[in-house]
Amino acid sequence: MMVAIIIICAIFSMQPLKDEKGAKVALDQGKLNYTGDLVRRKFNGKGTLKFADGSVYTGTFKDGYFNGQGDFQAKDGWHYVGGFKKGKAQGKGVLTLETGAIYKGQFEDGVYQEK
Repeated sequence: MMVAIIIICAIFSMQPLKDEKGAKVALDQGKLNYTGDLVRRKFNGKGTLKFADGSVYTGTFKDGYFNGQGDFQAKDGWHYVGGFKKGKAQGKGVLTLETGAIYKGQFEDGVYQEK
């Protein structure tokens, strides 16, 4: 099972230009809505990103990617809570599929590592 979520930011369209805590940013004509910390015009620190389809990520960001601990709820019904690195599941986490199947343990580069 691959869980790979990469956030591509339209950096030049982001406002404000200064570093800010608790900023609110709409991207791609309002299809992406971010509330959280901005550093050098990128998502950095804690924040929440809401997608037009209803999917939501809440957690930490680094240079615009999901990075650190986070919680991603997909509109399709699957849910991942755990570590992220450069937008992909990395480290310990729990993936719950829409079918109810649960994968708990280590993820590497977005892929569950079976024992």
